[in-house]
Amino acid sequence: MRTETNFLDPESTLRAAAYSMVGQGVGAVVVLGPEGPTSIVTEKDIVRALADEADPDSVWTADVASDPLMALESASTIAEATRLMVKDRIRYIPVKAHGEVVGVVTVDDILAALGTQWFD
Repeated sequence: MRTETNFLDPESTLRAAAYSMVGQGVGAVVVLGPEGPTSIVTEKDIVRALADEADPDSVWTADVASDPLMALESASTIAEATRLMVKDRIRYIPVKAHGEVVGVVTVDDILAALGTQWFD
């Protein structure tokens, strides 16, 4: 799990989301509404919106975000994360502890963990 989680306002533009992702070297940002995390925006969401001719300076992250937010609890196992990713065809899953997002698990994280387990 990566503990450095990016958060954006629902009214941030697609361009702001892309800048945030590039600046942090990540492929997703969690959308944080007034009552906490509400959804997640991935690079795939942005590419799909741009392919549909969305204006990156006027379309909000909330308009393209995966909603509702699917998340795991911090005590979840790699197997549970993998099962959810395969079932729902997703590459990023926020991790919550006590209702707050404390990190994000990515497909790369799971592959690295499995690779270490099998090949080291």
